[in-house]
Amino acid sequence: MLTTTFNDAVLTPGLKQEFRRIPIRCPERQPQPKLMREVDAHPFVPAAESELKERCEEIFLTQLTGLGQRLQHIGLPTVAIGVSGGLDSTLALLVLCKTLDSLAWDETESAR
Repeated sequence: MLTTTFNDAVLTPGLKQEFRRIPIRCPERQPQPKLMREVDAHPFVPAAESELKERCEEIFLTQLTGLGQRLQHIGLPTVAIGVSGGLDSTLALLVLCKTLDSLAWDETESAR
């Protein structure tokens, strides 16, 4: 039903218009069963404000630590980052800045 190129073939001049037709029957869809319990839309996001803040800080620290270890492992190269202004790239920029701060990275020396 979604492929419409078959109709184009019928309209092509000089093309034999006999096609084999195979009838099929599709069973009716069964209704979706109702869930027996409530399902949380965001199961990994704590509802309590204090837990949420703690979880976000833990995630941020994990990103900082991972990036810092990687940069040290490859010899603290010059870094570049593209920022679109979206949430993902903004978070990436914040993580990079905090990581470089934690590594006591000298901006003036690396700009040369």
